[in-house]
Amino acid sequence: MKFQYEPIGDEIGFQTFLKDLFNAVYSTETFEEYGSKGNKQDGIDIYSPKLKIGIQAKKKDINRNKKTVVNDLLNELAETLEQIKDFPFPIEQLFFATTLKKDITLQQACINASLTDGINVTLFSWDDIQNQLPYCPSVRNRYFPHLQPAKKRDIQLFEKIEKLEKMILKNNIVNLPVKKQFRNIPHCEVLFPILPDDLQKLLIQTMLKIALYETFKETVYKKFSSLIYFSKTYTQFSDGSEGPGFQIISGEVVFLSKCSRLVKELQNNSPKFWERIEKYENDLNFRNTKFRMELLGSEDLNAYEFEIDGQTQSYNIRALQFENLDYDNLSSLSTVLPFIARMTKPAINIIELDKIKSNSAFMKLFYHYLNENSFRPTLLKINVDDFDDWDYEYKPLDD
Repeated sequence: MKFQYEPIGDEIGFQTFLKDLFNAVYSTETFEEYGSKGNKQDGIDIYSPKLKIGIQAKKKDINRNKKTVVNDLLNELAETLEQIKDFPFPIEQLFFATTLKKDITLQQACINASLTDGINVTLFSWDDIQNQLPYCPSVRNRYFPHLQPAKKRDIQLFEKIEKLEKMILKNNIVNLPVKKQFRNIPHCEVLFPILPDDLQKLLIQTMLKIALYETFKETVYKKFSSLIYFSKTYTQFSDGSEGPGFQIISGEVVFLSKCSRLVKELQNNSPKFWERIEKYENDLNFRNTKFRMELLGSEDLNAYEFEIDGQTQSYNIRALQFENLDYDNLSSLSTVLPFIARMTKPAINIIELDKIKSNSAFMKLFYHYLNENSFRPTLLKINVDDFDDWDYEYKPLDD
Protein backbone atom coordinates (compact mmCIF):
# COMPACT_ATOMS: atom_id res chain seq x y z
CA MET A 1 0.00 0.00 0.00
CA LYS A 2 1.36 3.42 -0.94
CA PHE A 3 0.88 6.45 1.29
CA GLN A 4 1.00 10.18 0.71
CA TYR A 5 3.36 11.49 3.39
CA GLU A 6 3.01 15.07 4.63
CA PRO A 7 6.17 17.21 4.44
CA ILE A 8 7.79 17.85 7.82
CA GLY A 9 6.43 21.07 9.33
CA ASP A 10 9.53 23.13 10.25
CA GLU A 11 13.10 23.68 9.06
CA ILE A 12 14.86 22.15 12.05
CA GLY A 13 12.53 19.16 12.08
CA PHE A 14 13.05 18.60 8.34
CA GLN A 15 16.82 18.71 8.79
CA THR A 16 16.76 16.19 11.65
CA PHE A 17 14.39 13.97 9.65
CA LEU A 18 16.82 13.95 6.70
CA LYS A 19 19.72 13.01 8.98
CA ASP A 20 17.75 10.03 10.30
CA LEU A 21 16.55 9.05 6.82
CA PHE A 22 20.04 9.09 5.27
CA ASN A 23 21.47 7.12 8.18
CA ALA A 24 18.77 4.51 7.55
CA VAL A 25 19.19 4.47 3.76
CA TYR A 26 22.99 4.04 3.98
CA SER A 27 22.86 1.77 7.09
CA THR A 28 25.22 4.05 8.98
CA GLU A 29 25.34 6.45 11.92
CA THR A 30 27.83 8.81 10.30
CA PHE A 31 25.39 11.46 9.04
CA GLU A 32 25.32 14.35 11.50
CA GLU A 33 23.77 17.80 11.48
CA TYR A 34 26.56 20.24 10.70
CA GLY A 35 26.44 23.36 12.85
CA SER A 36 23.15 25.14 13.45
CA LYS A 37 21.22 28.15 12.21
CA GLY A 38 23.41 31.22 12.65
CA ASN A 39 26.67 29.29 12.27
CA LYS A 40 28.81 29.47 9.16
CA GLN A 41 27.86 26.15 7.57
CA ASP A 42 29.33 26.69 4.10
CA GLY A 43 26.21 25.39 2.39
CA ILE A 44 26.00 22.08 4.28
CA ASP A 45 23.31 21.15 6.82
CA ILE A 46 24.13 17.42 7.18
CA TYR A 47 27.42 15.66 6.52
CA SER A 48 28.90 12.15 6.58
CA PRO A 49 32.71 12.27 6.79
CA LYS A 50 32.92 8.53 6.13
CA LEU A 51 30.85 8.65 2.92
CA LYS A 52 31.89 12.21 1.97
CA ILE A 53 28.24 13.10 1.36
CA GLY A 54 26.79 16.53 2.10
CA ILE A 55 23.12 17.49 2.27
CA GLN A 56 21.53 20.90 1.96
CA ALA A 57 17.99 20.94 3.42
CA LYS A 58 15.42 23.30 1.95
CA LYS A 59 12.03 23.12 3.62
CA LYS A 60 9.52 25.06 1.49
CA ASP A 61 5.87 26.06 1.87
CA ILE A 62 4.22 23.82 -0.74
CA ASN A 63 1.14 26.04 -0.76
CA ARG A 64 3.06 28.91 -2.38
CA ASN A 65 3.13 29.47 -6.12
CA LYS A 66 5.27 26.64 -7.52
CA LYS A 67 7.10 28.82 -10.06
CA THR A 68 8.12 31.21 -7.28
CA VAL A 69 9.33 28.35 -5.09
CA VAL A 70 11.32 26.81 -7.96
CA ASN A 71 12.98 30.17 -8.69
CA ASP A 72 13.88 30.50 -5.00
CA LEU A 73 15.39 27.01 -5.02
CA LEU A 74 17.39 27.70 -8.19
CA ASN A 75 18.92 30.76 -6.54
CA GLU A 76 19.59 28.83 -3.33
CA LEU A 77 21.21 25.98 -5.27
CA ALA A 78 23.58 28.46 -6.92
CA GLU A 79 24.40 29.96 -3.49
CA THR A 80 24.99 26.49 -2.05
CA LEU A 81 27.37 25.52 -4.86
CA GLU A 82 29.34 28.69 -4.21
CA GLN A 83 29.37 28.26 -0.42
CA ILE A 84 30.57 24.63 -0.41
CA LYS A 85 33.81 25.75 -2.05
CA ASP A 86 34.80 26.88 1.46
CA PHE A 87 33.59 23.70 3.17
CA PRO A 88 36.60 22.38 5.13
CA PHE A 89 36.00 18.68 4.42
CA PRO A 90 35.85 16.67 1.18
CA ILE A 91 32.49 16.26 -0.57
CA GLU A 92 31.99 13.77 -3.37
CA GLN A 93 28.18 13.83 -3.41
CA LEU A 94 25.81 16.70 -2.66
CA PHE A 95 22.08 16.09 -2.13
CA PHE A 96 19.92 19.19 -2.55
CA ALA A 97 16.91 18.08 -0.50
CA THR A 98 13.55 19.84 -0.52
CA THR A 99 9.91 19.35 0.46
CA LEU A 100 8.90 20.33 -3.09
CA LYS A 101 7.85 17.61 -5.52
CA LYS A 102 10.20 16.61 -8.32
CA ASP A 103 10.71 19.43 -10.83
CA ILE A 104 12.54 19.06 -14.14
CA THR A 105 14.01 22.58 -14.01
CA LEU A 106 15.65 21.83 -10.67
CA GLN A 107 16.80 18.44 -11.92
CA GLN A 108 18.44 20.04 -14.96
CA ALA A 109 20.18 22.61 -12.75
CA CYS A 110 21.59 19.80 -10.58
CA ILE A 111 22.73 17.83 -13.63
CA ASN A 112 24.42 20.93 -15.10
CA ALA A 113 26.17 21.53 -11.77
CA SER A 114 27.40 17.92 -11.76
CA LEU A 115 28.90 18.42 -15.22
CA THR A 116 30.56 21.77 -14.50
CA ASP A 117 31.38 21.93 -10.76
CA GLY A 118 33.28 18.66 -10.39
CA ILE A 119 30.89 17.26 -7.76
CA ASN A 120 27.88 14.95 -8.07
CA VAL A 121 24.79 17.04 -7.33
CA THR A 122 21.43 15.29 -6.93
CA LEU A 123 17.99 16.76 -6.40
CA PHE A 124 16.33 14.90 -3.52
CA SER A 125 12.68 15.93 -3.81
CA TRP A 126 9.74 14.98 -1.63
CA ASP A 127 8.87 12.33 -4.23
CA ASP A 128 12.31 10.77 -3.71
CA ILE A 129 11.86 10.94 0.06
CA GLN A 130 8.48 9.19 -0.15
CA ASN A 131 10.02 6.45 -2.30
CA GLN A 132 12.63 5.72 0.39
CA LEU A 133 10.34 5.71 3.44
CA PRO A 134 8.78 2.24 2.90
CA TYR A 135 12.31 0.79 3.09
CA CYS A 136 13.10 2.67 6.32
CA PRO A 137 10.32 1.56 8.71
CA SER A 138 12.04 2.90 11.84
CA VAL A 139 12.13 6.41 10.34
CA ARG A 140 8.62 6.13 8.94
CA ASN A 141 7.21 4.95 12.26
CA ARG A 142 8.94 7.74 14.18
CA TYR A 143 7.89 10.63 11.95
CA PHE A 144 4.63 9.27 10.52
CA PRO A 145 3.22 7.00 13.26
CA HIS A 146 -0.32 7.50 11.96
CA LEU A 147 0.58 5.96 8.58
CA GLN A 148 1.05 2.24 9.02
CA PRO A 149 0.65 -0.55 6.47
CA ALA A 150 -2.88 -1.86 6.70
CA LYS A 151 -3.46 -5.23 8.25
CA LYS A 152 -4.94 -7.99 6.12
CA ARG A 153 -8.40 -6.91 5.15
CA ASP A 154 -11.45 -9.08 5.09
CA ILE A 155 -13.87 -9.47 2.21
CA GLN A 156 -16.44 -7.24 3.88
CA LEU A 157 -13.99 -4.32 4.03
CA PHE A 158 -13.05 -4.73 0.38
CA GLU A 159 -16.73 -4.70 -0.50
CA LYS A 160 -17.18 -1.42 1.40
CA ILE A 161 -14.22 0.15 -0.40
CA GLU A 162 -15.49 -0.95 -3.81
CA LYS A 163 -18.98 0.34 -3.01
CA LEU A 164 -17.57 3.69 -1.90
CA GLU A 165 -15.55 3.99 -5.13
CA LYS A 166 -18.73 3.53 -7.17
CA MET A 167 -20.68 5.94 -4.98
CA ILE A 168 -18.02 8.66 -5.30
CA LEU A 169 -17.88 8.22 -9.07
CA LYS A 170 -21.67 8.35 -9.36
CA ASN A 171 -21.87 11.41 -7.11
CA ASN A 172 -19.30 13.28 -9.20
CA ILE A 173 -21.25 12.51 -12.40
CA VAL A 174 -24.78 13.16 -11.15
CA ASN A 175 -24.02 16.23 -9.02
CA LEU A 176 -22.35 18.76 -11.28
CA PRO A 177 -19.73 20.78 -9.36
CA VAL A 178 -21.02 23.95 -7.73
CA LYS A 179 -18.80 26.98 -8.16
CA LYS A 180 -17.18 27.21 -4.74
CA GLN A 181 -13.71 28.29 -3.78
CA PHE A 182 -12.00 26.17 -1.13
CA ARG A 183 -8.79 26.78 0.76
CA ASN A 184 -6.64 24.72 3.10
CA ILE A 185 -8.12 24.55 6.56
CA PRO A 186 -6.09 26.85 8.83
CA HIS A 187 -3.95 25.47 11.60
CA CYS A 188 -1.69 26.91 14.27
CA GLU A 189 1.28 25.25 15.95
CA VAL A 190 1.81 26.25 19.58
CA LEU A 191 5.33 25.41 20.74
CA PHE A 192 6.46 26.06 24.29
CA PRO A 193 9.76 26.38 26.10
CA ILE A 194 10.36 23.81 28.82
CA LEU A 195 8.45 25.00 31.90
CA PRO A 196 6.86 23.38 34.95
CA ASP A 197 3.46 21.85 34.14
CA ASP A 198 1.49 24.48 36.09
CA LEU A 199 3.19 27.36 34.25
CA GLN A 200 2.70 25.68 30.87
CA LYS A 201 -1.00 25.20 31.57
CA LEU A 202 -1.35 28.84 32.69
CA LEU A 203 0.48 30.02 29.55
CA ILE A 204 -1.81 27.93 27.30
CA GLN A 205 -4.92 29.27 29.04
CA THR A 206 -3.75 32.88 28.81
CA MET A 207 -2.84 32.69 25.12
CA LEU A 208 -6.12 31.04 24.14
CA LYS A 209 -8.14 33.48 26.23
CA ILE A 210 -6.40 36.48 24.60
CA ALA A 211 -6.93 35.06 21.09
CA LEU A 212 -10.62 34.41 21.82
CA TYR A 213 -11.07 37.83 23.42
CA GLU A 214 -9.47 39.68 20.50
CA THR A 215 -11.52 37.71 17.97
CA PHE A 216 -14.94 37.51 19.63
CA LYS A 217 -15.21 40.36 22.14
CA GLU A 218 -18.18 41.82 20.22
CA THR A 219 -19.86 38.43 19.70
CA VAL A 220 -23.10 37.74 21.58
CA TYR A 221 -22.98 33.95 21.28
CA LYS A 222 -21.10 31.45 19.14
CA LYS A 223 -20.00 27.82 19.11
CA PHE A 224 -17.43 26.19 16.87
CA SER A 225 -15.42 22.97 16.83
CA SER A 226 -11.69 22.45 16.44
CA LEU A 227 -9.26 19.56 16.29
CA ILE A 228 -6.31 19.72 18.67
CA TYR A 229 -3.30 17.43 18.55
CA PHE A 230 -1.22 17.54 21.74
CA SER A 231 2.05 15.86 22.58
CA LYS A 232 4.54 16.27 25.41
CA THR A 233 7.30 15.75 22.83
CA TYR A 234 5.79 17.94 20.09
CA THR A 235 8.68 20.46 20.12
CA GLN A 236 12.06 19.10 19.01
CA PHE A 237 14.90 21.39 20.13
CA SER A 238 18.24 21.62 18.33
CA ASP A 239 20.10 20.12 21.30
CA GLY A 240 18.02 16.95 21.05
CA SER A 241 15.70 17.75 23.95
CA GLU A 242 11.93 17.75 23.61
CA GLY A 243 9.10 19.91 24.89
CA PRO A 244 5.30 20.01 24.80
CA GLY A 245 3.24 21.64 22.11
CA PHE A 246 0.03 21.30 20.19
CA GLN A 247 -1.61 22.02 16.87
CA ILE A 248 -5.05 23.60 16.49
CA ILE A 249 -7.01 22.87 13.30
CA SER A 250 -10.13 24.99 12.82
CA GLY A 251 -12.22 26.83 10.27
CA GLU A 252 -12.05 30.01 12.41
CA VAL A 253 -9.39 31.82 10.39
CA VAL A 254 -9.22 35.03 12.44
CA PHE A 255 -8.98 33.18 15.76
CA LEU A 256 -6.10 31.04 14.48
CA SER A 257 -4.30 34.10 13.09
CA LYS A 258 -4.47 35.65 16.58
CA CYS A 259 -3.05 32.43 18.06
CA SER A 260 -0.24 32.37 15.47
CA ARG A 261 0.69 35.99 16.19
CA LEU A 262 0.94 35.30 19.93
CA VAL A 263 3.08 32.21 19.32
CA LYS A 264 5.45 34.16 17.04
CA GLU A 265 5.74 36.93 19.62
CA LEU A 266 6.59 34.43 22.34
CA GLN A 267 9.25 32.83 20.15
CA ASN A 268 10.75 35.88 18.45
CA ASN A 269 9.91 38.94 20.55
CA SER A 270 9.29 37.84 24.12
CA PRO A 271 9.40 41.40 25.62
CA LYS A 272 6.49 42.41 23.38
CA PHE A 273 4.65 39.21 24.27
CA TRP A 274 4.94 39.84 28.01
CA GLU A 275 3.92 43.49 27.51
CA ARG A 276 0.75 42.22 25.83
CA ILE A 277 0.10 39.84 28.75
CA GLU A 278 0.51 42.71 31.22
CA LYS A 279 -1.83 44.91 29.18
CA TYR A 280 -4.61 42.36 29.36
CA GLU A 281 -4.03 41.71 33.05
CA ASN A 282 -4.82 45.40 33.57
CA ASP A 283 -7.91 45.25 31.31
CA LEU A 284 -10.99 45.04 33.57
CA ASN A 285 -13.26 43.53 30.87
CA PHE A 286 -10.67 40.88 30.09
CA ARG A 287 -10.20 39.99 33.76
CA ASN A 288 -13.97 39.75 34.23
CA THR A 289 -14.31 37.33 31.30
CA LYS A 290 -14.49 33.82 32.74
CA PHE A 291 -12.43 31.13 31.06
CA ARG A 292 -12.87 27.39 31.54
CA MET A 293 -10.81 24.85 29.68
CA GLU A 294 -11.03 21.07 29.56
CA LEU A 295 -8.04 20.59 27.36
CA LEU A 296 -4.96 18.56 26.53
CA GLY A 297 -5.88 15.58 28.61
CA SER A 298 -4.28 12.98 26.34
CA GLU A 299 -1.56 12.85 23.71
CA ASP A 300 -3.77 12.38 20.68
CA LEU A 301 -5.97 14.09 18.12
CA ASN A 302 -9.14 15.24 19.87
CA ALA A 303 -12.15 17.37 19.00
CA TYR A 304 -13.10 20.33 21.18
CA GLU A 305 -16.05 22.68 21.29
CA PHE A 306 -15.35 26.38 21.83
CA GLU A 307 -18.31 28.26 23.32
CA ILE A 308 -18.27 32.07 23.35
CA ASP A 309 -21.01 33.60 25.48
CA GLY A 310 -20.91 37.38 25.38
CA GLN A 311 -23.97 37.73 27.57
CA THR A 312 -22.39 35.97 30.54
CA GLN A 313 -18.83 37.04 29.61
CA SER A 314 -17.53 33.49 29.52
CA TYR A 315 -15.44 31.28 27.26
CA ASN A 316 -15.67 27.51 27.59
CA ILE A 317 -13.56 24.86 25.88
CA ARG A 318 -14.65 21.27 26.36
CA ALA A 319 -13.73 17.94 24.81
CA LEU A 320 -16.29 16.52 22.39
CA GLN A 321 -17.08 12.85 22.68
CA PHE A 322 -18.25 11.33 19.42
CA GLU A 323 -21.46 9.36 19.87
CA ASN A 324 -23.59 9.16 16.76
CA LEU A 325 -22.98 10.64 13.34
CA ASP A 326 -25.55 13.23 12.26
CA TYR A 327 -26.16 12.00 8.70
CA ASP A 328 -28.43 14.96 7.95
CA ASN A 329 -25.70 17.49 8.67
CA LEU A 330 -22.59 16.05 7.01
CA SER A 331 -21.90 19.27 5.12
CA SER A 332 -21.13 20.97 8.46
CA LEU A 333 -17.46 20.92 9.43
CA SER A 334 -18.39 21.18 13.12
CA THR A 335 -20.41 17.96 12.77
CA VAL A 336 -17.59 16.06 11.09
CA LEU A 337 -14.59 17.08 13.25
CA PRO A 338 -15.55 14.86 16.23
CA PHE A 339 -15.89 11.93 13.82
CA ILE A 340 -12.41 12.64 12.40
CA ALA A 341 -10.94 12.63 15.91
CA ARG A 342 -12.74 9.39 16.64
CA MET A 343 -11.62 7.59 13.51
CA THR A 344 -7.93 8.26 14.27
CA LYS A 345 -8.24 6.06 17.38
CA PRO A 346 -8.41 2.27 17.52
CA ALA A 347 -12.15 1.70 17.28
CA ILE A 348 -14.83 0.27 15.07
CA ASN A 349 -16.55 3.02 13.12
CA ILE A 350 -19.86 1.75 11.83
CA ILE A 351 -21.08 3.91 8.98
CA GLU A 352 -24.22 3.34 6.95
CA LEU A 353 -22.92 3.91 3.44
CA ASP A 354 -26.33 4.54 1.91
CA LYS A 355 -26.76 7.51 4.26
CA ILE A 356 -23.58 9.29 3.12
CA LYS A 357 -24.01 8.90 -0.65
CA SER A 358 -25.20 12.49 -1.12
CA ASN A 359 -22.09 14.02 0.49
CA SER A 360 -19.00 13.68 -1.70
CA ALA A 361 -16.62 15.22 0.87
CA PHE A 362 -17.55 12.75 3.60
CA MET A 363 -17.39 9.80 1.20
CA LYS A 364 -13.83 10.75 0.22
CA LEU A 365 -12.85 11.23 3.87
CA PHE A 366 -14.21 7.83 4.88
CA TYR A 367 -12.78 6.18 1.76
CA HIS A 368 -9.31 7.47 2.72
CA TYR A 369 -9.76 6.08 6.21
CA LEU A 370 -10.78 2.63 4.93
CA ASN A 371 -8.25 2.52 2.12
CA GLU A 372 -5.15 3.77 3.97
CA ASN A 373 -6.16 3.82 7.64
CA SER A 374 -5.23 7.48 7.61
CA PHE A 375 -6.35 11.10 7.81
CA ARG A 376 -4.36 14.04 6.42
CA PRO A 377 -5.17 17.57 7.66
CA THR A 378 -3.73 19.08 4.45
CA LEU A 379 -6.51 17.40 2.44
CA LEU A 380 -9.21 19.07 4.55
CA LYS A 381 -10.50 22.23 2.84
CA ILE A 382 -12.97 24.95 3.84
CA ASN A 383 -15.17 27.22 1.75
CA VAL A 384 -13.73 30.76 1.72
CA ASP A 385 -17.28 32.14 1.96
CA ASP A 386 -18.55 29.72 4.63
CA PHE A 387 -16.03 28.34 7.12
CA ASP A 388 -18.39 25.55 8.16
CA ASP A 389 -18.64 24.22 4.58
CA TRP A 390 -15.87 21.75 3.77
CA ASP A 391 -14.33 19.35 1.27
CA TYR A 392 -11.73 16.59 1.37
CA GLU A 393 -9.38 16.35 -1.60
CA TYR A 394 -8.38 12.71 -1.44
CA LYS A 395 -7.43 10.85 -4.60
CA PRO A 396 -6.72 7.14 -4.12
CA LEU A 397 -3.27 5.86 -5.01
CA ASP A 398 -2.76 2.63 -6.88
CA ASP A 399 -1.26 -0.26 -4.98
